[in-house]
Amino acid sequence: MLSIITAIFVTITTPQLPLSSATTDDALAILGNPAGLGIGRTFNCYYLYNFSNYDDLNQRQRFWDNQTFLFQINTLGFAYVDLKDYRIGWGSKISDAFAFGITYRKLNEKHYWDAGLLSRPLNYLSLGAMLSNIGQATPRQLLFGIGVRPLTNRLTLTFDVFSDNWRYPTFGVELEPINGVEIRGKFSRNQIFSIQAGVNLHKVGIGAVHNSSFNTGSSYHHWAGYLRFDIERRRSLIAETKKFLEMRLSGIIADQKPGFSIFGSNVNYTTYEILNTFKKAKEDSQITGIVLKLENVRMNFAIAQEIKSALNECKKNKKKIIVYSPYFDNLTYYLASGADQIISHPLGEVDIPGLVAKSMFIKDALDKIGIEVEYERVGKYKSAPEMLTEDTLSLANREVINAILDDLYQQLTKTISQERNFSEQEITDKINRGFFLAKNAKQERLIDNLCYEDELDSLCKNIFAHSKPIPMKKYLRQLSHQYDWQAPPKIVIIYANGDIAIGESSTDPLTGNITCGANTIVCAIRQARKDKKVKAIVLRVNSPGGDGFASDLIWREIQITKKTKPVIVSMGPLAASGGYYIAMNGDKIFALPATITGSIGVFGLKYVTKELYHKLGINIETIKRGEHADAFSPDRKFSPDEKMILKKQVEDFYAQFIEKVAQARNLSVDYVDSVGQGRIWTGNQAKERFLIDSLGGLLNAVEFAKEKTKVKEVKIDFLPRPKRDFFNLALKMIVPILKYKFYE
Repeated sequence: MLSIITAIFVTITTPQLPLSSATTDDALAILGNPAGLGIGRTFNCYYLYNFSNYDDLNQRQRFWDNQTFLFQINTLGFAYVDLKDYRIGWGSKISDAFAFGITYRKLNEKHYWDAGLLSRPLNYLSLGAMLSNIGQATPRQLLFGIGVRPLTNRLTLTFDVFSDNWRYPTFGVELEPINGVEIRGKFSRNQIFSIQAGVNLHKVGIGAVHNSSFNTGSSYHHWAGYLRFDIERRRSLIAETKKFLEMRLSGIIADQKPGFSIFGSNVNYTTYEILNTFKKAKEDSQITGIVLKLENVRMNFAIAQEIKSALNECKKNKKKIIVYSPYFDNLTYYLASGADQIISHPLGEVDIPGLVAKSMFIKDALDKIGIEVEYERVGKYKSAPEMLTEDTLSLANREVINAILDDLYQQLTKTISQERNFSEQEITDKINRGFFLAKNAKQERLIDNLCYEDELDSLCKNIFAHSKPIPMKKYLRQLSHQYDWQAPPKIVIIYANGDIAIGESSTDPLTGNITCGANTIVCAIRQARKDKKVKAIVLRVNSPGGDGFASDLIWREIQITKKTKPVIVSMGPLAASGGYYIAMNGDKIFALPATITGSIGVFGLKYVTKELYHKLGINIETIKRGEHADAFSPDRKFSPDEKMILKKQVEDFYAQFIEKVAQARNLSVDYVDSVGQGRIWTGNQAKERFLIDSLGGLLNAVEFAKEKTKVKEVKIDFLPRPKRDFFNLALKMIVPILKYKFYE
C-alpha cells in the first residue's frame, strides 16, 4: 500500500512522462533508471511545465514548483524537479550489453541514493532494474522492467513492477507510427494512467503528457507540456532543409595518416574518410549535391579511381556534382571528368600531357665509389635489383612498363572520353597538345565554366536551387539518434601499409614513411578474430612487399582466421610481391583497375663494399669459425658455394610462393609460374589472369563483407589502433601542429 501512495504522490506533484526502467536512455533516465545514462547520448535536455491546478488537494504550487529541467551530457545527468527535489546521476557501460548507473537525490532536505542496471542482450529485448532509497530508513524499493520490440524499433511494449507490490504491475506501449510522431502510454492495475503525445522536428521535440488516477476515492487529472532539445538528429515529422555539401581537398590523400615525423607528409584526409563522406551524402535525402574544391591534391591513380567511383555513385543517386579547381592535372581532371560541371579559375590551367614512367639506375655511381651488388633472383621480370646492377632497362622490364602504361593510358583516355562525350581520338589529340590555359580549356570543352572562388557561391545557388551549403566538417559532426538497443555488428578494416618487415609497425621520424610490421598486423588480425562483435575483416593492402618471412607470418594468421570469419582483401594503389603474398589468401580479392599487383617472385642480395673500404684506406681482417660465417659480410663477395646456397634459398621460397598462390586461387602451379616470374600487372590485367576476383575499392569490399555475413547495418572499426603513449599525448598538448598519430 505504501508504494501505491508514494507513486500517486510523485505523479500528482511532478509532471511525469510514461517511462520504463528498461527503455528510457536519455536525460529522462535520471527520473527512472540511471543506468540509461550509461548509453551516453551526447547532449540532450528537457523542459517540462505542469499546467494543473491542485485546489482540491490543497497542493497549489508556486511557479518554480511547476517546472522541471533535465540535462544529459554524455553519461552525466542533472535534474531540477522542483524547489525541493534536485538530482545528479551518472551511468557507465560495463560491456556492450550492460550498463550501470547511480543517482543522488536531495528531497525535502533528505538525501537519497538510487542504483540501476540495464541489460540489452538482444536488439529486441531490454531489461532494467533499480534499487531506490539506498542507505535510508525509508523502505528500499526494487523495481524491475522489461522492454520488448516484437517487430521494429518503432513499437515497444514494456512491463514494470515493484518488488513489494508485484500485484500491481505497470504495462506500457511506445509507438512511432510515422516519422517524428511519438505516442507513449502506461497503465497499472491500481488505476493510474499516463499518456504522452509529441512530435520531433529533427533536434527539437514538443509534446504533452496527461496523468490520471481513479483509486484514491476522488479521481484527479492533470496536464504537463514538454520541450526537448537534442544534439542528435531524430526522425522528424517535417523534411529537413535541403543542403549541398561543400568539400575541400588539398595535400596528399593516402590510406593512413603517418605517425610523427619531422618532415612528415601532409595527409589531411584518408581515403576512407573521403569515401565514407560521399557514401553518407549519397544516402542522405537532405543532400542535393556536392561541391568539390581541389587544391594541390596529390594522389595515386588508383585512389583517384576509387574517389571518382564514389562520386559517380552519388551522381547515379541524383546528386549534382560540381568540381572547382584553379589547376587540373592528369589525375584531378580524371577525377573531375564525370562531374555535372567542371569549373576553373579565369587564370587557371588544365594540364593533361599523359602518363610517364621513369626508372633510375645507379650502377655507375656505385662503381665509382666502389660498391658492388651481388644477387640471386627467380623470375625474369623481378626487376627490383636492376636499378643497382644495370645502367638501362632490360628487355623484360621494358616490356612490363610498356604494358602497364598502355593499360593505364587506356583507362585514362577511355574514361575521360566517355564522361566528357569525346571520341577517343579527340581526347588523344588534346592529351598530345597537353597544356591549356583555362579559357582555352573551356573552348576545347574540357571544362564548363570559369569563375573566381568568391563567385562560386552565387553560381552554386543557381545550380542548387532552394539548397543551403554545409561544410564537410560540420556535416560529419552531425549525429543521428541510435534507436536500436544494440550497436550493429562490426566489420574491421585492417591497414597493411608500407614495406613489410619483422616487428612492430612504425613511422620513419624523418620521412614519414610507414613500415608494415608483421607483429602489429598479426596482433590486429588476431584481435579481430577473437572479438565476437566482429563479423568480418577487410584487409586493405598498400605495400610493395618486403621481408618474405614477415609476409608469411601475416599469411598464416589470415589462414587461421578464415576458418572462423571471412577475410576480404581490398588492394589499394600497390599490392605487389609480399603485398600480394599477404593478399592472396583472402576469401575474395578486390583491386582497382589501376592497382599495381602481382610481382610473384623472389630475390636476395647484398652490397659488397670491399673496394670502397680500399679507397677509404680501411683494411679488414677476418678470423672465423665456420666456412660461411661471414657469407653476408659486405667486405667480400660470395663464394661459388655461397651463390649456390643463396640461389637454392630463393628458388625454394619461390616454389612455396607459387604453390600457395595456386592453392589460394585454385589454379595450377604451372599457370601461376607463367603469370608470376616477378611480373607486375594492373588490376585490370590481374583480373584477366585470375590473380584477383573483382574490380572495386574499399567500399566494395565492405559491402561484400556485409553480404557474406548477411548483415545490413554495420559499425566500421579500424586496426591497428593509434598508440596512446605519453610522448604522443605530450606532443599533441605542447605542439598542436603535430597532429599525426603513432601507430602500433
